[in-house]
Amino acid sequence: MQRRTSQQARAQRDVTQVAGDMHVYPSQESGPSVQWPVWVGDVPRLAAAFQPRAAIRDQADRARREGRDVVLSGAGGVGKSQLAASLARQLRDPEHTTGGGLDVLVWAKATGPDQIITAYAEAAGQLHLPGADPEDGGEAARLFVRWLAATQRRWLVVLDDLAAPGPPEEWWPDSGTGNGWVLATTRREDAQLSGQGRTLIRLGLYTRDETCAYLRRRLTDAGHAHLYDPDWAGELGDELGDLPLALSHAAAYLINTRRAMSDYLTLLRDTSSRLDDLLPPSADTEGYGRPVTASLLLSLDAVDEADTTQLARPLLHLASLMDPHGQPATAWTTPAALDHLRTARPPRRRRLRRHHPAVTEGEVRSALECLRTYALITQDTDTAPIRLHALTARAVRETIQSGMLPAMARTPRRNHEPVAPPRPRGSGTGRLAARQRRVSR
Repeated sequence: MQRRTSQQARAQRDVTQVAGDMHVYPSQESGPSVQWPVWVGDVPRLAAAFQPRAAIRDQADRARREGRDVVLSGAGGVGKSQLAASLARQLRDPEHTTGGGLDVLVWAKATGPDQIITAYAEAAGQLHLPGADPEDGGEAARLFVRWLAATQRRWLVVLDDLAAPGPPEEWWPDSGTGNGWVLATTRREDAQLSGQGRTLIRLGLYTRDETCAYLRRRLTDAGHAHLYDPDWAGELGDELGDLPLALSHAAAYLINTRRAMSDYLTLLRDTSSRLDDLLPPSADTEGYGRPVTASLLLSLDAVDEADTTQLARPLLHLASLMDPHGQPATAWTTPAALDHLRTARPPRRRRLRRHHPAVTEGEVRSALECLRTYALITQDTDTAPIRLHALTARAVRETIQSGMLPAMARTPRRNHEPVAPPRPRGSGTGRLAARQRRVSR
C-alpha cells in the first residue's frame, strides 16, 4: 500500500528524498510557484563558424538515448565546452528536440566543488525545495541532487571543466530514471570518469575538412572571403595542428590585419616569432578568456601538484624538442635521458644544491602517466610512441630558459634513437628536426 502511494505520488507530483524518507509535495498547489523552465548558469554562445563535430555528437546522442551520462575529454583548445553548449541547446530548446525541451538546465563550472554547490543551491532556490536554506548552500545542493533522482521533470546538468581526479561523486546526479542526463567536460582521462553509467568520449582535433570549412566560413562571415585561400588553408591547418582554439585566433588575426594566408604562414614558421604575438589575446573574439599558450599549458599547475616525482615538467621540456608525432617510449629511459632528468628536476634537499638522486624507470613511467592524465601528451599504451601536439610543444619551448636549450637538445642525440618517421598530415609547427639541429649547435 505504501509503495503504491509513493508511485502514485511520484507520477503526479515532484518528489524529494531526505535522509532516506520520501517527502512528497505539490509543485504548484502549495508554496511559491516555480517559474518553469528553470535555467541556472550561462550556456556559452556558439563560436563563429561553429563546427558541429558530427561524429562525436552522434556518439554522445547515442549514449544519452541508451541512458548513459557522457564525459567529453580532450586537451585544451579542442572545443569541449563548445560541443557541450551545442548539445545543451539542442535539448533545451523545444524547436530543436522532439521531447518539448527541458524543464531544468544547470550549467555549472566544475573546476572545484564550491562552484558546483553554488549552482545546485541556486537551482534548489528557484525550485523552492522544502528545507533548502539559502544560508546553507551544501544542504540545498544535496536536496537538489535528491530531487533530480526522483522528479519526472526533464533535466540536464552540465559539469564544465572537471579538474579534480575522478568525478565529484557526491555531486553527480543519478539519471537512472531516464528523465535526466549529465554531461561533463574535462582535460583528464581518469578511469573513474567512465563506468557507473558514464561513457568517456575523447574529443580531438578538427579533421582537415572541418579546418578548411571553419576558415572559409569564418573569413566569409567577417566580410573577407578574399582572405581564404584554398591552396594555403591546408598548410595553415598543418602549422596549427588543426587545433580549434588556435584556428580561431589565427582567423581573427587575419581579419584584423588583412594579411594573406601565405604571409601569415611565413610568420608562423619563423622560429624567432612567439605564439603570443602570432595568436594574440586581441584575437580572442570568442571570449575564451586566455591566450592560446596559457590554454595549452593550463594543466601544468595541476600536473606539478600531482607529480610526486618532480619529473613531469622536465620530461615535457625534453619532449617539446622531439618530433611531436611519435618518439619511442624507450627514449625516456635510456642512460642519457635518465642522466639529464636526474639533474633537471629540482634538488630534494635545499641545503645540498648538488644532491640529485638517480632517476628510476618507475619514476619516469609515473611522471609520463601524470602527463597523460592531464592530456599534455598522448600515448595509446604504455609502450606506444609518445606524442605531443606541435603547438603545445612550441608553447613549452617558449617557457624554457634559453641557456638550458643546448644541453636539452643534445640529449636525444646521445640516445642514438632512429630518425623520426615522416611527418603525417597535421604535423603542426614543423621544421622541428632543423630547429633541434640549430639549437644544439
